[in-house]
This record gives sequence, structure tokens and C-alpha cells, in this order.
Amino acid sequence: MYDLVHTSPSGSEKIAEHIYFELKNYLSFNWFMNKKNKFIFITLILLFNYFILICLNFYLTRNFPHDLDVATKKGASILSEKNKSLNQGLDKSINLPVFPFYYLINDFYRKLSNDNKIMPLSLMPNKSYLKCDEGYGQKVIETDRYGYENDDNIWNNKEIDVLIIGDSFGNSFCVKKEDTINFNLNKNYKTLNLSLPGNSPIVYASIFKNFSRIKKFSNVVIIFYSNDNIYEKDNIVDQQYIKNNNKYLIDRNGSYFIDHKYLEFLNKSEKYKLEFFKKDNKKRAAFTRRLSKHLKLERIRYFFKFFIYNLNNKVPYSSKLTIDLVESYCKNNNCNSYYVFIPHDVSKRKVYLNKSY
Repeated sequence: MYDLVHTSPSGSEKIAEHIYFELKNYLSFNWFMNKKNKFIFITLILLFNYFILICLNFYLTRNFPHDLDVATKKGASILSEKNKSLNQGLDKSINLPVFPFYYLINDFYRKLSNDNKIMPLSLMPNKSYLKCDEGYGQKVIETDRYGYENDDNIWNNKEIDVLIIGDSFGNSFCVKKEDTINFNLNKNYKTLNLSLPGNSPIVYASIFKNFSRIKKFSNVVIIFYSNDNIYEKDNIVDQQYIKNNNKYLIDRNGSYFIDHKYLEFLNKSEKYKLEFFKKDNKKRAAFTRRLSKHLKLERIRYFFKFFIYNLNNKVPYSSKLTIDLVESYCKNNNCNSYYVFIPHDVSKRKVYLNKSY
């Protein structure tokens, strides 16, 4: 026991300070060693870290969104207004298209596709569609026998000079017919264009895999855009057409047609389209719906998969898959392959991995 009477003032202060810290450390250690308190402490740490991840997910969603996302108020509002404007003065015999990319990034169509386990690769065949209206008047197209924008008679040729696959750039979206890639190439070459707006590399690969079975192509042109730098491994297209080798086309006595199940699904999805935009878009933009996306850390999980894959690969999985399929086909069929890469305007949008292409 300390004799505080005969201890100098400075010594008393040191002893008191020593006793205080010893007692504090003892109480803190015992508090932490208590199982209940230990559980509370660890839970608080985990919740704090989870909150930080939610904030990060919110930031990624706002700053690196999908091109079309009806799970946000802005996306739902844009689509709703666009739908209203397109319907003004529109001939009822002309349809609004449901492009394949809707089934990948649009909440409603993605659920419809996953529930039915069906992923179309084209529009409905032999049908009139309003292609676009960017202020220069409505542009209406007629699809061919397979749901693409070609002169149907070109399919009667056994060999095609040029095959083009891409997204809206390859499709010449909203461009006057006389200025499109198809129109100009067909002056000298038998050309088929299987491009559709919003398509991505996994769709390019699936389209090529299916149609290279039924036609011989002398030249194959694949058009990549910088937003093709995405992670698509194991999505519904990859599962159906690459992993499971599903056939979009079926053989009937030597002629090929789109499998009837896809036609039924396309017809079903087009009928749902107008009602969805009129009634369900507000529900899709509800606070609870958006909150659930953040709680699930959807964007963080996407980017994690994307960057982990790209640490060991120079080009994203689906882009490499497309190139490999084309190169294998051309090696066996003596054709020429061409690849076009269209970069973003870096002054407007920063895009990573462009150099990898």
C-alpha cells in the first residue's frame, strides 16, 4: 500500500494517474471480454462498414449508371415521356420495338425474360416498327424474315459478301435510309446487317453463332463501341446461347425459321410494353425499389466481378468470345474478319479500358 503522506506532490500525481489507467484498462478489458458487449461491438463495426458500402454503391449507381435503367425516377420519366411522344400520331399498324438489350438492363423485361427463361436476339419478323424520332420525323422500318433491318431477298443468296454485327452504330440508327451502311454497301456487295440498338458483345456472339450455321459469309465485320467494356459472363444470353447452346433458329425441311417459342415471347413482350410504361413505371421508380438495389450492393458486386476478370484478361469476356467465334469460323471457311472500335468522346464521358481494344 502506498504511503501518500510522505510522498511528494509530483509523486502523488503519478501514482494517482497510474491507478486511474490501470483501473480503466481493467474495466475496458472486462467490458470487451463480456460476450454480449463483444457481440454489440463487432455488430456496430460491421454495420458501419456496411453503411460505407451502401454509400459507395449509391455513388457508383449515380455516376456509372446503365444506359437505360427504369429503376430510377429519371430513367422511368425519360422512358414514359419518350413513349408518349412516339405514340402521338402513330399509325396503329406500326409497332414500338422491344430491342434485345431491354431484357438485359430493364427491370421489367429482365424479369420477364428470366421468368420465362427466354432471351430473343431480334425483333418480330416481317413487321413494321417505329425506329426512332429525333426531331426529323418518324422513321419506320420493315423487318426481314428474321427480325432485322434488311431487304428480305438478300437471305435467298447462298453466300453473303458482307455480314455486319454491332449496336446502334452498326445499325445506322435514326439515319436516313440512303445514308445507312446497308444501303451503300448493297450497291456493290450482298450485305446483311444483324445489328440492333443497345446490343452488347454477348449478343453479337450469340447472333453470329446462330446465323453462321445457316449462311456462308465472305467478310465478317464486328463493330465494338466503348460501352462494350462490360462484364457479361454467365448472364442469361451467355447461359442460353453459349453455355447451353440453345438454337434461335430451327430447321424445317431445309429452311430456317425463328423457333416458335421466341416468336410467342416477342409477341407477348410487345403487348406488355405500353401497359408497363403507362402503369408500372412509377412503381419501378419507388423509393423502396431503389433502396433494395443499394442494400444488395448491386453496382459494387458488378464492378467487383468486372475488375477481377479484367485483372487477368486484356479484353472483356464477351468481346473476346465474339472475336474467337469469328476467327474460328473464318479459319474454317476462308473468310475475312474485320473489327471496328468506336471510342467515346472522352471530353464528355470518361471510359476505362479503351486501350485494351
